[in-house]
This record gives sequence, structure tokens and C-alpha cells, in this order.
Amino acid sequence: MKWNTILIGLGRIGWQLELDQKRYHPCTHAGTIKALQNQFCLIGVCDRNRSKVDSFLGWWKSNKDIVYSYNHKELLKSLNKKIDFAVVCTGPDSHWDIIKDLIDYSIPVILIEKPIAYNYQQIKDIESILENVSIYVNFERRYHPNYQIIKQILMRKTLGDLKNIQGKVLAPSIKRDPLLEDAIHWLDLILWYVGKPEVLYSYWEYNQIGMEERSLHLLKKDDVLIQLESGGKRQYFEFSMVLDFTRGRIEVGNTGITIYRKAISSRYERFYELKKVPLKIKFLNPWIQMYTAIYEKLPNNYQDAILGISLYKELKKFANKKG
Repeated sequence: MKWNTILIGLGRIGWQLELDQKRYHPCTHAGTIKALQNQFCLIGVCDRNRSKVDSFLGWWKSNKDIVYSYNHKELLKSLNKKIDFAVVCTGPDSHWDIIKDLIDYSIPVILIEKPIAYNYQQIKDIESILENVSIYVNFERRYHPNYQIIKQILMRKTLGDLKNIQGKVLAPSIKRDPLLEDAIHWLDLILWYVGKPEVLYSYWEYNQIGMEERSLHLLKKDDVLIQLESGGKRQYFEFSMVLDFTRGRIEVGNTGITIYRKAISSRYERFYELKKVPLKIKFLNPWIQMYTAIYEKLPNNYQDAILGISLYKELKKFANKKG
């Protein structure tokens, strides 16, 4: 059975990144809905920006009967069909109002962009009205084969015990809150791999107008030390993670994945070094995998997303202790 689907928000992650020919496709919500038209039928879209709506309709083309609006409340009123699935691609400041209205319309399944909200109070407000609704949060890296193989290695202890994780989430331009809006993906992987860590230290830097420029964080989970640099002050983009084990190392990020294993040194007697492991991983599109999991009603990740906001909140407590 096809799910009648609405899409709220037509920005980059909503559909515009499909125009980037260098990316794998689909790489957005609309692109995935279009690719899975046997499961999802897009019946309505909205965005406050009229030009974005016009551009989207020119790109979509596959359904001339699609209803569009510039306000989600008006969109909901305009639709005379049962809505099975809603996708929310707006900023976190609007999530509470939108989710409340979607629940009022008895929409049973909602996929929302990360982060869920800016603060814990907004999350409590959302939780207070959740009943007979399943909320998923878009952390698509959990569905990417490069990150899934790490989960398997951790579970099987193929490289021994995990001892250290280091990472960077860097961008040439800083918007509102790089730790919350970009590095939250990195923190979500930490939660998935090792669980919620304790915060040991967090350092923050700001520009002249008080906007966060970068931050450095030190955490620990059991015997695993975790370090993350988040922010800007670079002329390039980077999302990377290095996991050190007792018998190996994994380097993963937007440039791919490399696995190293302990081996006898070819340069020194009675020494061991790391040697690259030949690796072939079958690529499965993470967007297709995520939407398929939602369609099959596999358990949602809402509680993990809440843990991510909780961890962010703890890191933010150090913000007023900056040097």
C-alpha cells in the first residue's frame, strides 16, 4: 500500500541537493520519495519561499495533481486525502509548532530533520503530545554501509577493544550553531557506537558578534576517550572520525573508509605496525535504506535523538567558561 506523503520545507535537504551531479542519488527527502514511488505517493508540499515551491514543482513533474502551499497549516486544510506520512525539513525553531499540527491531523508517522529542537523544554513539549504516532529523526549515516560496518566490527571485536575516537566536523561558513546543526550527526554516531559518554571538558570560541566559531570537546565512555573539534576557521568541509582499537584503526568520513590491522613491521624487527586492509563494501544508498526501514515500521530512533540533545546540553554548559 502506498503512503500518502507530504513534504514540509523545500530547501537543500528537502530536494535541492538532487541538482548536485557529483553526489550519489537520491540524496534528499524528495529524491528518495520519487525513487520509492511504489511505497510513497507525494500528495502535498509547502515552503514559505514561493520561488522554492515553483522550482520544486518544475523539477518534480511526476505528479501533476500535487497540492502546494506556502504555509503548512494551509496545506493540511487543503488536502482532502488521509495523510499517512509527513516529512519535516524545516529548521528546529519551527519543529514544535509543525509537529503539534501534524499530530492534530492524526498523521501516524513523521520523519523530522535533525536536530529535533533547540532545547530540552521543546522536546518535553513534543513528548507531552505523542500518542499513537511514531517519530523518526534523520540521521542517515546510521544507514550508510561505511558506518554500519564499524558497528559490526565493534560488536564482533574484530579489531580488539575500542580505546579512542577522534573527529572533526568543519565547515568554511558558520551558521547558527555548528555543534547542534552539523556535528550532531557525529554525536549521534558516538551514541550508536558506545552509548552516552560523560563530558570531561568542553572549550568554546566566539567571534566579535558572539557567534560560535569553533569548539573542542573531550568525553569518555568506560575505557574509551573521545575528542571532537566542531566549527569553522577552515576553507574546506570535513566530516571525519578515527577509531583506534587495540589491534587496529578505522578512518571514516565523507572521503570514504579505510581499515588498518596490526601486522608485523617490514621496517623493524620485533615490532608491529598498522597495515591497510583490502576492503570491498557493497554500496547501499542510505536514504533508500532509511525510508525502507520507516515504511516497514522498524523501531524509530526518537529516544536516541533525545539523548543527542541531552549530550549537546551538557557540552553547552561549558560555553560560559570559555577562555
